Amino acid sequence: MENLADRPFRVALASTIGGFDEACTEFMRVPGATSNPMGSVRGVTGWYDAAELEAPGDGGASGSGGRGGGGGIPLGAQVMGSNPELMALAARYLAEVKGAPRVDLNCGCPANTVTGNGAGSSLLRTPQRIHDIVAAMVAAVRASAAPHTPVSVKLRAGFDDTSLFEENLLAAQEAGAAFITLHPRTKRQCYDGAADWSLTARAVQLLRVPVIGNGDVVCVERAHALLRQTGCHGVMVGRGAVQDPLLFHRIRHSFAAQQELGGGAAEALAAAGAAGGGVAGWREPELLQSFLRHYAAQFIPELRQPGGQQPAAAAATQAPSAHSSSSSALTQQQQQQPTLPEHRASKFGRLKKVMKYLFASSPELAVACESLLRVRPDSCTPADLVDMLCEQIGRHWPASGPTRLVLYDHMNKNSRELGLVAAAAAAGQRRGGPGAEPVAAAAAVAAAAAVGDARPGAAAEAGGVAAAVERVPAVAGAAAR
Repeated sequence: MENLADRPFRVALASTIGGFDEACTEFMRVPGATSNPMGSVRGVTGWYDAAELEAPGDGGASGSGGRGGGGGIPLGAQVMGSNPELMALAARYLAEVKGAPRVDLNCGCPANTVTGNGAGSSLLRTPQRIHDIVAAMVAAVRASAAPHTPVSVKLRAGFDDTSLFEENLLAAQEAGAAFITLHPRTKRQCYDGAADWSLTARAVQLLRVPVIGNGDVVCVERAHALLRQTGCHGVMVGRGAVQDPLLFHRIRHSFAAQQELGGGAAEALAAAGAAGGGVAGWREPELLQSFLRHYAAQFIPELRQPGGQQPAAAAATQAPSAHSSSSSALTQQQQQQPTLPEHRASKFGRLKKVMKYLFASSPELAVACESLLRVRPDSCTPADLVDMLCEQIGRHWPASGPTRLVLYDHMNKNSRELGLVAAAAAAGQRRGGPGAEPVAAAAAVAAAAAVGDARPGAAAEAGGVAAAVERVPAVAGAAAR
């Protein structure tokens, strides 16, 4: 999800909704060869800022979980490449100079532009290469001024098939990976078919280090089911968190309710869904409006308040009045605006990309916003488009959250429905209820992850978002592409 779940997304989510303990960057591409190693490493990591999410504020519902509410959120760093020496240099620089709380190796990206250069999931064809890179990164970090910075690994199930599945897992573990996040699809599958959770269960049985489950977690029920069916130590959520930015709090609230109810999974799920507004008493449309305005303000200056501040969370609770009934309603003055520079078109494109994700699991809202996806940059300003979008969110976002389970493939621009949310919940309860045993509540977002201290953590894919639910204290969840 490169260029989607990136800095603007992370900052907006932390500032308005929260619910996660950690975050991580999209991947940083370390070159395979260079005449100036240190210069190249500085170049690819220069934009990384470990303090990006410090003191995000008390906006939204962040106080109900995670580290939102002004405490700051750690930001891990994910790297991708194939040269052990350069990857080691990057890992040490990120830990020692940039202050990364952890460094994650991406062995999962399926994009041909990445695998064609020997990086990402192409590493899955050579377990020894995975071992060499991880070992070099771990050794470099341990020799640095930040020797306790964990190095974690994100893996897919294989390249063309799963014939090297166990070899790849063991290579990462024996090289010193703190934990492994598994997306149980092959590179060839990309995002097709279903994630094979039985492979995650195999990994849990095989490895000594923690395994974080990933793949097709688009609702609370599936988070419970993944933990129950695989025994994994945490859950990483990627696409599901972009489709439903409140998913972290839904998961957290369900496990908190489960603890209060003494481990009753079915009752906990019912409590999570029955809470006022869907999640702990929030009005979901207002939170989404606030999130969207904060997100857009990262790259649309006119949405920022004087002094460069982001719009207040409360500002999004008011439906825009300039567009009374139709998302396509544009004033005569807006229609007469001249053609604008290309940078405005890029802002429109960015907003529309997020719109497709946010609305994939909310059919009524998707239909209502079809006209917004056709709005041209010369017909209104980006700020006007945000106003119209917020209006439609207020009108059509389901009061208790998404009504359908959808897997959106951002690479192929298509989606696949998994069914109705209610049907999925009922199916889980017929099986005895997902998440049957008590689980310690902890949720997180990130793109690389780590263990090594007594606090819960989690991680995600490069440019992705994760929610980890801790099964054992002092074990962090992780996730990646």
